[in-house]
Amino acid sequence: MTERASFPPPPVKSGVTARDGTMSLVWLTWFGALAAWAQRVRVVSVPVDVPSIPAGGGWWGQTTVEGLRVGDFATASIDPANRDLAVSAQVTATDTVTVWIINHGASAVDLAAGTLRLRLERAR
Repeated sequence: MTERASFPPPPVKSGVTARDGTMSLVWLTWFGALAAWAQRVRVVSVPVDVPSIPAGGGWWGQTTVEGLRVGDFATASIDPANRDLAVSAQVTATDTVTVWIINHGASAVDLAAGTLRLRLERAR
């Protein structure tokens, strides 16, 4: 397994401008890479009202987000949260994200209506 490096830090030891007043090449390159990376990542909010989930049970749902392909990355969070719940997401088809919520607690959990947030990143 190979690990992809995180986005490189800014070149703070280099001057932002060149002698002629234009942006230095090292900063211009870094900002270009940052713009390309930012276009790959987005956060989507979806209103959701999850039914009561029994102890040891789960719930799943799907939402459509244009531009996704199988193999893209998806993570999910839900507000309001509950410490007994595990939330996960996966791009399961073109333009489709499936979200699973599993109750690992000893009693049923009935969340109030809230917001599901998906962080989506296009795979290279």
